[in-house]
Amino acid sequence: MGLFVRNLADVLKTEGEEFVRNLIDSFSCKYNSDVDNYLKEDAVLFTAMSSTVTHFVFDSDTGLCVAYFALTHKPIALAKDVLSGNQRKRIERFSKFDDDAKRYHVSAYLIAQLAKNYNAADGKLITGGQLLDLAKGELRIAKKQVGGQVFFIEKEQGNVKLDEFYKRNGFVQFDSRVSEEDNITYDLMFSFLK
Repeated sequence: MGLFVRNLADVLKTEGEEFVRNLIDSFSCKYNSDVDNYLKEDAVLFTAMSSTVTHFVFDSDTGLCVAYFALTHKPIALAKDVLSGNQRKRIERFSKFDDDAKRYHVSAYLIAQLAKNYNAADGKLITGGQLLDLAKGELRIAKKQVGGQVFFIEKEQGNVKLDEFYKRNGFVQFDSRVSEEDNITYDLMFSFLK
């Protein structure tokens, strides 16, 4: 079994709007309605505006869409005290330090969405680790073209399984925020592109 990634804009161009609409309608992430809503309501528009770009993951044997992820970039502030000495040395090469706030200001990539399609073999055609690796692969391509070292995710606070998953994959929590839309607290976790 092989997996391959296609940018939503490319799929629209080669396969057309009806194909993309059917693809989106057939997608279901039963554990997180927010990622379904993003895909169904915002993915096409945000990709067209180049604000957040959606990528589909397909299984090369079956042709099924097994997952998707969305990428963008945003400035973040990393508090000095959440970083190890080695991390501070690395970040100092490409960030601006705010002495008053004791924070490094960094331009970072955001993995804005990461979702498996549970309508494709109940989500068993791809692991979370494989999906994260594919998203990081696209970020490495961007890094090679335009630079960048840091990427991050936002995840709902209190989800122990996701906490463990991201920590196992090298992420460190650096902040949290409360969403004005739904009053949910999200943990922000970063890592370095290798």
